[in-house]
Amino acid sequence: GYKLVIKSLYTAVDVNRPERLFGMAIKHAMEQLGYALLDSYRYYRAVPPMVFPELHQLYRIARHYGLLELADERSHDTEMPLTISANYHATLLLALVDPFRLVEGEVAMLHHVLVQHADKCRVIPGGNWPDAAEGLFFVDLRSGAGPVAHPPQEMPRQADEPYILDAREALQAIHDQLDQTPVKVRMQSPEAMILRRLWPEVVDLKQQREPRETESGEIGLLLGLMDIHGYLSKAVSTLPDTPLITLTQPVEPSPGQLVNSSENGRRLYWEEGACGTVCVGELMGLVEEGGRLTLAVVRNMRITPEGGMEIGVQLICGPCAPIYCRASGDEESTALPALFMPGDEAQQATTSLVTIKGDYAEDSRILINVAGQEIRARVGLSLLETPVFKQFEFSTGSKL
Repeated sequence: GYKLVIKSLYTAVDVNRPERLFGMAIKHAMEQLGYALLDSYRYYRAVPPMVFPELHQLYRIARHYGLLELADERSHDTEMPLTISANYHATLLLALVDPFRLVEGEVAMLHHVLVQHADKCRVIPGGNWPDAAEGLFFVDLRSGAGPVAHPPQEMPRQADEPYILDAREALQAIHDQLDQTPVKVRMQSPEAMILRRLWPEVVDLKQQREPRETESGEIGLLLGLMDIHGYLSKAVSTLPDTPLITLTQPVEPSPGQLVNSSENGRRLYWEEGACGTVCVGELMGLVEEGGRLTLAVVRNMRITPEGGMEIGVQLICGPCAPIYCRASGDEESTALPALFMPGDEAQQATTSLVTIKGDYAEDSRILINVAGQEIRARVGLSLLETPVFKQFEFSTGSKL
């Protein structure tokens, strides 16, 4: 609707005295494109191909007519009116936070913070890419691509209209806001999540992606601790059928495709229908030829236009075995499926358990059921924790 208004007014607009209606149509059209992008990230769908070309085009039109600082005066009293330029900046920053790696619901939290500080960004000519580029992001206003954090040297020179999104002042403001956050929850805050992705040096968490090798071939996929436990339990003697143990059923892996691999990760493709309940942070089992199973955690995902899903996973090294676990001190508590991972000195890996998230707090007492025999143990340090599962160290002994 707003784009139709823009088209109808475009030829009649006086460049020296553009109508406010024309500017507001541009602003609201950009907002709708931003919402389309936000929904794509929220539901892990492929980004619609028209989003970035139209965003860049609307920004160029607004800049040409001097409308970048136009804001909606009808905004709520509790919120600062968002200008056309700030709206554009916030959308570009959202694309840079690696949204397909975010847990469900996190992208909206990060967007809320970015909108508050987007007016502190600026878009400047970018033909010469600076050496010190932290907080600077490349964007070609004549392309259909989103912004790029660390562009190859030839990209700015080859671009039709190279520009730099300078977000340093905005990121500094987010860092100042982070400093005001209570220490206990500081590193889990949306501000910390943004800085880890856009300004990693300031929180000493700069990451380098591992080199990947293109591969192809079939691989079996198991989703969630229960299915992994059921698959592994096929080779284990059956426990007594008792209501105090939540037994898992034998499960066969679903067929998937290996796209590429790195030392500690894999990119997978899963056909439509088999991947409906995947979420970032979920536990997966990768079953290779010969039945060997490797645990992995889902780090990013994206629904493809064909309807299947591309999934990026981080490997959890080491073998695992199915066991059952329950809280100690309550004879009526139910033993739930868990996975035992033996230690490996060569890999500097400690003995650990993998359980469903939220069942066992650090330093609590538990009973581990191995082949019908219960062993007393104490929950130790957390090694890996997601919204879905938890991997933690444990200790055993007669005095527990």
